[in-house]
Amino acid sequence: MFLTALVVVTGVAASGGPASGSLPRQASPEGHEHAHTHGPDGLDLDPRGRRTPTPGYAVDDALKATWSASQHDNYVHPASAPDYPDVAELAGKPQLHAVYVLPADAKQNRFAQFAAMFQADALQASAFLKFERDRELRWDLAERNGTRYLDITFVRSAYRSKQLATGNQFSLVSQDLSRVFPSSTKKFVVWLDASSRYCGQGSLYQDTRRAAGNYNERRTTGIVYRPYSANDTATGGWCRGRTLLHEIGHNLGALQQVAPNAYDGAHCDDDDNDVMCYTSAATFDSGEPQFDYASDDYWDPAGGKLAWWTVNLNKFLCPAAGCANANPASTLEY
Repeated sequence: MFLTALVVVTGVAASGGPASGSLPRQASPEGHEHAHTHGPDGLDLDPRGRRTPTPGYAVDDALKATWSASQHDNYVHPASAPDYPDVAELAGKPQLHAVYVLPADAKQNRFAQFAAMFQADALQASAFLKFERDRELRWDLAERNGTRYLDITFVRSAYRSKQLATGNQFSLVSQDLSRVFPSSTKKFVVWLDASSRYCGQGSLYQDTRRAAGNYNERRTTGIVYRPYSANDTATGGWCRGRTLLHEIGHNLGALQQVAPNAYDGAHCDDDDNDVMCYTSAATFDSGEPQFDYASDDYWDPAGGKLAWWTVNLNKFLCPAAGCANANPASTLEY
């Protein structure tokens, strides 16, 4: 029996503290009755957004990759080919596809300036999982002139800056993706170049079934928002640290309402160094970067398994030995 209730969590406002009241309910982001977004994630995910004095968190340092503009070739897809053919060993396998979305009325296209940062954060998130859990994210890659890059699609939104800065921003971006990628089954990870009050947002299915075909293995969307000044040349104004992997974690199924430390049905509260926990709600600080502290909420413990869907089962992950292979968890007995 799986749960399909829409989760609406309390966000975190620009001050770093809890927002007043519940966040607005969002439209079904993937066009399916059971798909939903849990509500935007607040600035608590980014060190710049927390109340002072701001403590340091090892997980944010571990996921804050350095980058140089020379690390990406910044090639823009032609409109006729928004997604390049997959590299040979990834062809037909579940992948996460990166997207840069620019408002319809934006005069400055910053894709060339920040594509390398998007790639650095994407690869750092995968490296973090490799170190912590011996899994990697299967990112969609493109090969040009013998070099492989994160395949990033530039999308000019059908909506203007003011529209994309409202509480409907997740739904509007999802509509843009449906227009540009109408039949794709990939998961989409977006950097939205419009102002926001939040760090990010991601689709999350409350589906506890430990089985292939769990809704969290479907097409979903995760968005990294831009709540800070666009004049910041180091970050472009986007949240960094744990934000990207946090939204991807939601897309992969973290975490289910039945988890023991699911304090709001979508986040944990047992370690403020856990990628999926809010620092303002956590009751403990392990001092070390974590992806499911104690392996009791959204990742199976070594040699065992939880009673509900866990991220390690997701087919969009692959073994650290090579992303050309299927996630070994998909071959295990559920």
